[in-house]
Amino acid sequence: MGQYTRCATITDLVSNFLLFTKRVQSIESITVASTALLWCLVMEISDLNILSISFAIGKFLAVTPHSLDVKQNRRCQKIYSLFMCTAITVGLSVTYCYRIPFYKNFDLIKLTIHVFLDICLYAFNFYTTIVVTFCREQQWQVLVSNLQTIECTTPKHSFIKWFAVANVLYWALMLGTIWTWIVNFGVEYYKQYVMDAVQLYSKFIYIYLICAILNMFLKRYREIRRLIKNIFSENDNHLLFIKVKYNIWGLRQSIEAFNQIFGWPILFVILYSCLRILIYMDLLIDSQKNLGIGITIVNVGILVVLFVGSVVIIVSCDAILEEGETIVRLLSKYRYSANGGRNDEVKILSGMMKDNFPEFSAARFFSIDRTTIFGILQSITTFFIILIQFNFA
Repeated sequence: MGQYTRCATITDLVSNFLLFTKRVQSIESITVASTALLWCLVMEISDLNILSISFAIGKFLAVTPHSLDVKQNRRCQKIYSLFMCTAITVGLSVTYCYRIPFYKNFDLIKLTIHVFLDICLYAFNFYTTIVVTFCREQQWQVLVSNLQTIECTTPKHSFIKWFAVANVLYWALMLGTIWTWIVNFGVEYYKQYVMDAVQLYSKFIYIYLICAILNMFLKRYREIRRLIKNIFSENDNHLLFIKVKYNIWGLRQSIEAFNQIFGWPILFVILYSCLRILIYMDLLIDSQKNLGIGITIVNVGILVVLFVGSVVIIVSCDAILEEGETIVRLLSKYRYSANGGRNDEVKILSGMMKDNFPEFSAARFFSIDRTTIFGILQSITTFFIILIQFNFA
């Protein structure tokens, strides 16, 4: 009971803080204050509290449920999501009027990349604000309910600390990029890309939420491995056996719900990262000829951050798959050493684990594991060579 009371307290604290920041006009003040608040919350945060904090922040961007009680304030959430999507659409329509003269200077391949980049970012925000809100309520309920039900006895950690660090890096790069480009190109840059800052921060929050949930999955699979070891080290293990069976089945359900909620957003994140990396690599070539060192520095920084965001998601998925393989190998080892009833239990658990093995996919277009990183690098390299050829031409 104390855990949920503390969770509610932290959520209310963050919510009240975010309402207060609406009155603050300085972006820098909001950034510094929010970072300080997050560092104060680092102490001992359980994963459910992390999820609750993510919802408290994400609800203001209309990308997450309002709280761990997914059914709460559903009508208000839908209305607010429609409002946010409409505001972003109108804002983008205005900024595109300023971009058209800028886009006319591109050759065909650069124009294609920029158009697909804009479509990808808008599709991400439309999906997370509208489709997820209106069509993924049941999946959210399954995911949150199972994460609350499946126990995890691993120590509390400071995973949110990485969110604070990432926030500092994000805003430092964002403000540095805006300042550098305004100095070089004037306020026209601000008119063209001011709405992208809003969309990119929603994307940033969503990437953090995805990584946080993947980390929760990983901890629970490690808990399953610990329970399996306890089953074969204790005499009375029937309750542990039932618990492991439920956890395996519950986690598989949770991952299916995760794929239905986050499959398309992960695909958009990877596509956007690839396209943006191509654009910045092309800008780096131009920077050596026409632009200053400042633009080169911020471009390299954004390149690193964009690629790291996608890599962390992929590596987290792969770590869960690796943990699942470790559990299967552990059960195979016990299968050859167990006797009698224990052998039957091992067969049941081994069969359940293989039938409910974790699998992550990007909207069912491709499975997500470590090899995805090499696929991304291969695609980026291929298109970058094409860009170089067009530049020389």
